[in-house]
Amino acid sequence: MSKAAKEDELIRYLHMARNTDEHTANPVVRKQPAGISINGSAPGRGLYIRRLEFMRDGSFVLNAPLGATVEAIPPKVEPEILTNRYGEFPLPTSHRGEKLESTDLTTLGKLGLEFYRDAFKDLESVGWDS
Repeated sequence: MSKAAKEDELIRYLHMARNTDEHTANPVVRKQPAGISINGSAPGRGLYIRRLEFMRDGSFVLNAPLGATVEAIPPKVEPEILTNRYGEFPLPTSHRGEKLESTDLTTLGKLGLEFYRDAFKDLESVGWDS
């Protein structure tokens, strides 16, 4: 494992995520399916559903005489706490000495790519690829 992977929480996590995915059957992400939330239209008003029918095209028909608010909940894929033969690896909380604002997959991936782009630029600047 490189020095950066040992010292930086994000890079260590990404390194272990790769190893966990390649060498174990343990999950590296948690999938949350899409959903729907139906609530009363006003606090304390209650919710009465007279009819709720889901159609084949994915739409639905809702008859709620007291009114209702409907919220679509998109699916999510979130990073998982990793477990492999080296131990357990929680989600990173920092990168390059700064606190991470988010641990969503997009943020972790972008920061990892930036780190490795910078590392390759540093290597090229000292003649690594000549």
